[in-house]
Amino acid sequence: MFHVSDKMTPFSQRLFLLLVCLLLGFVTATESVSSGEEQCSAASSSATNRKYYHLIVLVHGYMGSFREQAYLGEAMTKISETLLKDNDNSCRRNNNATHQFVILNSRANTNDSTDGIVKGGQRLVTKLLEWIQHHTTQVRSEQSDDSNSIMTLSLIGNSLGGLYCRYALAELDVVFDDYDIHPLLFATTSTPHLGVSQETFLKLPRWTEPLAATVRRQETMNDLFGVNNSTIVMDMCRSNDGNGNGNDHDDDVNIR
Repeated sequence: MFHVSDKMTPFSQRLFLLLVCLLLGFVTATESVSSGEEQCSAASSSATNRKYYHLIVLVHGYMGSFREQAYLGEAMTKISETLLKDNDNSCRRNNNATHQFVILNSRANTNDSTDGIVKGGQRLVTKLLEWIQHHTTQVRSEQSDDSNSIMTLSLIGNSLGGLYCRYALAELDVVFDDYDIHPLLFATTSTPHLGVSQETFLKLPRWTEPLAATVRRQETMNDLFGVNNSTIVMDMCRSNDGNGNGNDHDDDVNIR
């Protein structure tokens, strides 16, 4: 049973509960991948040596740093070990399945989150493609003939990082097929999926929002307020490809 410490801030408590839900999701989702391929029986599983690689990307928010997500990454690592140790049902045990969590605390937009959602999302995509290619190549080279590996990808974004992740997901479709990766989870915390117009801490009259964005001279403010001809936030809600235009297309890594 998990206990949420009274000393943790409300924000930390929300992150803690989120990662517990995510890790439980990992356990359920990864087992469902194999259920369609073979029956869980002692006869068939005796020859199976399946390994799951869970690639997890943590993305920070506006004017933030990769250090924002450090606590979440550390907590996920610790709790995953406990959850996987306790999850000793016979199907997993018979299949000799093992799980490895690979956590990327992205620096793609550290000190560079003011030039808009599109550019930030594109930087994230570039970093993710490099990271995924490197890691999948390494995994394939280490894979033995009698093993059967399954790779999953999950994105967790905080605040503006959630919008970066949404943009990136629209560009990563090809990755899932080319690298045989299963998309697993997409989660956000405190992300303004519909922008921040009329939702600021100190509420601004609508007519002042373009002025506030102009004063800041930041494309990100235009995107979040939906002013000065910026429509990317709503485009991501409507567009089939999720990035609003249809055509556009040194990180910390913890391995446990």
